[in-house]
Amino acid sequence: MDPMTQKSNNPRHRYHWPFADPADAVESGQQLLKEFKRIRDGIKKVFHAYRSARRNSLIGPQT
Repeated sequence: MDPMTQKSNNPRHRYHWPFADPADAVESGQQLLKEFKRIRDGIKKVFHAYRSARRNSLIGPQT
C-alpha cells in the first residue's frame, strides 16, 4: 500500500461495493433503525456471496 495515497499497489485486491451511508438517512426512530438494518443486510449478503465464490475458487464448489 502506498502510504501517501492509501492506495493498494495491487489492484486485484481492491473491492468497492457502493452502499449508502446509513448516517446520511433523514429518517428517525424506527425508520432510521430499519435503514441501518437494510444496509447491514445488504453488506452481509455481498460479503457471503464474495466469501463463497472466493472459497469455491480456492477449493472448488462444495457438493
